[in-house]
Amino acid sequence: MRVAALVCVLVLGAAGCAPGAGPGPVGATPAERPSPVRGPEEAVTRFLEAAGRGDHWAMAGLFGTAEGALGEAAEGGAGCALRRLGSWIGAGDPCPSRADVLRRMALIAAVLERASLLAIRRGPPDGSGETVRLLADLDVAGRSVPALPVVVVRTGAGAWLVQEIALGRLLLD
Repeated sequence: MRVAALVCVLVLGAAGCAPGAGPGPVGATPAERPSPVRGPEEAVTRFLEAAGRGDHWAMAGLFGTAEGALGEAAEGGAGCALRRLGSWIGAGDPCPSRADVLRRMALIAAVLERASLLAIRRGPPDGSGETVRLLADLDVAGRSVPALPVVVVRTGAGAWLVQEIALGRLLLD
């Protein structure tokens, strides 16, 4: 009986935390959530624009893996509830907290703070079609940074997210 009650609480709790079911990122209304990105170039453009505005939650909605945006993981959801349970018994890592996501996006925004996108083009194909390598030409505070590698991935829902950006090049050049 206790096991059945626990399963019921977990299922109902997870359903209430599903992405899109809750209020979204702190202070965000559904109207403020970014619309799905339908192309890799658009994902990079919108991510850089959000970084320039210091809009860390918009950045978190445009950054992630094929499993989804980092901001969605911080919002919770059924998958996150299961990961959290697994982390309690040492079988995985918990989902990131909203504070962790904000800190991560703030660090990325600080590096990209004065970056302007000049041009973007496709890099060499990786063969999967689900991941695209782009080369972004940036102007960073008057300094040209050509061909900055950016990896963009398509989610299961068909949206595109920035997965990797070579920030080290901006710090070392």
